[in-house]
Amino acid sequence: MLTDPALTDLRTLFGDRMSVSPASLAEHAQSESLVTAGLPDAVVFPHQADEVAAAIATLVRVDGGEDLVAVVTALGLEKPALLGHSMGAATVAHAAGLRPELFSCVILEDPPWRDDWSAIRQQPQTPAPDWQALSIEQIGAAGRAQSPLWHPDEFPAWAESKRQFRGPADWRARAIPGIVDWRETVAAIGVPALLLRGGSSERGAIVSAEIAAEAQRLNSRVQTACFAQAGHNVRREAFAPYVAAVSSFLARY
Repeated sequence: MLTDPALTDLRTLFGDRMSVSPASLAEHAQSESLVTAGLPDAVVFPHQADEVAAAIATLVRVDGGEDLVAVVTALGLEKPALLGHSMGAATVAHAAGLRPELFSCVILEDPPWRDDWSAIRQQPQTPAPDWQALSIEQIGAAGRAQSPLWHPDEFPAWAESKRQFRGPADWRARAIPGIVDWRETVAAIGVPALLLRGGSSERGAIVSAEIAAEAQRLNSRVQTACFAQAGHNVRREAFAPYVAAVSSFLARY
């Protein structure tokens, strides 16, 4: 049984057990523990104990705070810090409102907090590529062209996780209706929270300066940090300042 992990990193959809690197390695250079969680069809845990893999093999939805609470409880983790990216961040925030006594703090990397999802749902959705039809090299090349700021070490695991994904081609359109009201989620967070956001909408940043400011007005526990050159993947596009911000926050809580 793992106890007292420094950080539980929630990855969803396209995350896999290596895609937390190199940021997670830097964050845990002092031999602290890291537990990753993600959707079962998109995550593998060959380096984790069998009981960890079994406990985490649960469907984590965008509003799946109950599932995350169940994972933390099943693993017997004592007040871990939670970190989530994108829909994983929404799930972490939800869990921190449901059972705040279980967690020490939460870190939310660009959650899907915006007010125009209904309009986006009406727009034509570009289907996700058929990743299984492409080679790892082809997927990696597409990723490098799309995300030139990422470290080269990110792409092998990122490409492999794309190949592992077995969701429907229209998963984005299906996910949008499941996004819960972000204001209600923010107001309920009962532990210190660090909201990390990118400043580049061209690179896909979701949380705007206005949304971040409103989150702080709704809940005094929320702190924010903006990374000007980053988009949706803050940890990959602003690696050094991301690690500094996360490390500083964890040191306080």
